Amino acid sequence: MKVVSVERYADGNKVRFTHLLFDTPVWEDSLEIYINKNGVVSMVSGIVHPNLEKQLFNRAMHPSISGNQAIKRALSEMQGTLADKPRVEKYYLSSRPGTPLVYIVTLQFKNPDKTTTAIVHSLTGRVIENNSSMDNYK
Repeated sequence: MKVVSVERYADGNKVRFTHLLFDTPVWEDSLEIYINKNGVVSMVSGIVHPNLEKQLFNRAMHPSISGNQAIKRALSEMQGTLADKPRVEKYYLSSRPGTPLVYIVTLQFKNPDKTTTAIVHSLTGRVIENNSSMDNYK
C-alpha cells in the first residue's frame, strides 16, 4: 500500500492509500482511512484484492506494447476531436482472470464533449473496455 493523499480537516484527516503489485498500482484498489482529531480511526472504506502476487506466481508482468501504442489502439475505436493530450498509465486489473497488466488511456474529447477511459491489454493490445461519460459539469 502507498499513501497517495492526505486531506486535513478541522475534525480530523483522511488518508488515501493505493494498492501496489510489483510497484504498479492495481486499478480501483484503494483504501480511505478517516482519523478523527483525537487520532482514532473512525472509518475505513475501499477495496483491496489480497494475494494477487500468488495469481501471478510471484512474477511481475511486462508489456509487449508501449503506452503510445496503447493510445493509438484506444483512438482507433473512438471518433471525435481531442480537447487535450491523452493520458496513459499502467495498472494491474484485478477484476479480470489472471490479473492482467493493462494501460488505462484517458481521452478528453471536445466534440462531442466527453471523457473516455479505455482499458488496453498490455500484452495483446486489445481494447478490453471503453467507458464514456458526458461532461455535464462545465
